[in-house]
Amino acid sequence: MLPPTGRFAWWLPPAGLLGGITLGIVARWWMRLISTDPEFTWTGTIFIVGAFGLAGFAQALAAAARRAGWRRRWTTMTRIGAGVLTLPVFTGAGAIMLPTVLAGALARWRRFRPAVRAILALASLVVPAITVRDVAGDPGLGVGPVLGLVLFAATYVGVITALGATVAPIEDGWRVGRAGRVLGVVGGVLAVAGLTALIVGPS
Repeated sequence: MLPPTGRFAWWLPPAGLLGGITLGIVARWWMRLISTDPEFTWTGTIFIVGAFGLAGFAQALAAAARRAGWRRRWTTMTRIGAGVLTLPVFTGAGAIMLPTVLAGALARWRRFRPAVRAILALASLVVPAITVRDVAGDPGLGVGPVLGLVLFAATYVGVITALGATVAPIEDGWRVGRAGRVLGVVGGVLAVAGLTALIVGPS
């Protein structure tokens, strides 16, 4: 996270937009490289790249608000808006990213106990492990799918890193009560488990 300076960094939102578009192109590329049925449309491509661009812009705006030291009320509203504007990334084919990104972002950015962070980190590895297994199990594995897996990992790391603007706590001394933290952790774990089960499907 960028340290607070008391000034709004106007360069951050456009930089976030550009970074999001770049990450969207990377995401579309790895989908193409590891897909067994690579039939893509320009409409789908534009939507994915646009969704990543919007997410990058929104997360950068939240980061700029935090860096400027806005009051908690306005910073929280900006964070919530950034979270909502990031949701299109996880629609359609992007739904497979949600369990990993949600668990990974919580493990990376929230200050949970080590055991809780470890559980979340392990939960974030389920879908990537299945993806690697499926791709690596192809007897015709070549350079393209291997590159796709590298870009796949880069996309996930990029999104989780960007979400720090929304997920990381605000350092102003205010803390959620114990009951709120417990409910948040339990809800997050259940959401990750449920989404993973829906994506993986019955064995």
